[in-house]
Amino acid sequence: MKKICCHIFCILAAALQLHAQELGLKDCLEMAERNCVAVKNAGLDVLSAEFRLKEARWERYPSASINALSYKAMDPLLKITLHDVLGNSDRANELNEELSARARENGIKPYYSSFADGWSLGLSAVQPVYAGGRIRAGNKLAALNVDAKKIQASIVLRDCRDSVERKYWRIVEMQEKEKTADGALRLLDTLCKDLGSATDAGLATQHELMQLKLKRNEMAAARRRLANGIRLLKMDLLTDIGCPFEFLKLDGIRLCDTLPCLPAPAEVIVDESSLPGFDESRLLALRTEAGRLEKKMGVGELLPQFSIGGAYGYGSMSAAGNGKFNGLVFASLQVPVTGLGKAAQRSKRLQTEIMKSLNEQETYDAKLLLQMRMLAMEIENAWDDMSTAAEAVRIAEDWMSAMRRNYAAGRCTGAQLMQAETELMQASDALNSARTSYRNALNSYTKHLNTTTKQP
Repeated sequence: MKKICCHIFCILAAALQLHAQELGLKDCLEMAERNCVAVKNAGLDVLSAEFRLKEARWERYPSASINALSYKAMDPLLKITLHDVLGNSDRANELNEELSARARENGIKPYYSSFADGWSLGLSAVQPVYAGGRIRAGNKLAALNVDAKKIQASIVLRDCRDSVERKYWRIVEMQEKEKTADGALRLLDTLCKDLGSATDAGLATQHELMQLKLKRNEMAAARRRLANGIRLLKMDLLTDIGCPFEFLKLDGIRLCDTLPCLPAPAEVIVDESSLPGFDESRLLALRTEAGRLEKKMGVGELLPQFSIGGAYGYGSMSAAGNGKFNGLVFASLQVPVTGLGKAAQRSKRLQTEIMKSLNEQETYDAKLLLQMRMLAMEIENAWDDMSTAAEAVRIAEDWMSAMRRNYAAGRCTGAQLMQAETELMQASDALNSARTSYRNALNSYTKHLNTTTKQP
């Protein structure tokens, strides 16, 4: 009932968010964590591993069972005659004939028989004392599996969040381009109106007006293509976070967050000596340790196994049919004899897997370190690109302000003003793209620092 109410609450919250026509990055991330199939399956894998660990711990305790038996044989399972006691001799044959005659006279059988039918009901328990170390190794292996599933869930969640953030900021970037295109269209509308008045007054030609209208139509077409691209990106994002939407209402959904003030590379990049262990590297370490434990379990199959147990119950196993309670204790020792060669080869095979895992871990650590260096360089390059784009915007804004004053004073044409506006729009778009690229580079670098599991 609690899960159903939580699910209904999530749907209502998503509906309210869409009704409000605004989505924030935090909302998208929370919805992705709740609705992403990969994240949910990773959580189920962790839960399954925890159940497996609890299951393995039960191997330490006695195994108890209730046993019931009932049978009826075609012939008695036990039949003893006089020959079975005295053997086959003349005197034994004489005694057997005399016994048979007396038995016929008294209406009894000349032999003893039992276990023709019977039944029993009892409780037994077996406690393993030593199993070659396989029980302890199995418990450690199950615990390693829990750790591995948790790290995998962390990686899946990290990748999910990274994908959602990248798509979110891509849409924000496109929305900024949409605002810039709207401003350019408004300027073109103003210029078309002014140029139309100038054409009526004989101060401009129809050719100039047609060129300006053609430019306006091209800008409007580019604006429509931009809107369609934003719709596709929104559909992709909303599908990833499991948020219902209607195609015709996509234009009403706005992403309300804007890029924050981004820190400089020196504030983010850390020294290599202080880098924590990576989740992927930790997984390889667990894989190596799991190989060692599997090898121990394989060796344990070659060692003696010792267990003790007991049983107690009530039953009747004789022809007399008189039931009674009885109990027993026992000890069991098993020493493997066959399969030694096969087990030895298996141990060698597992050792090669361990060596392979060690080699992969060493190589992967070097690759991860190289990746962090490359990401740090990408941050610095993106910072330089963003700084250059910001300077270009400043120059374009100054030039646009000067052209507006010249246009108002009649010292430049509308085409020249439109060219300045186009350059400003291109510079603004380049700055938005550079900011988004820098933010993505920061996220790619910091996600490893914030979600890694330090190795012991």
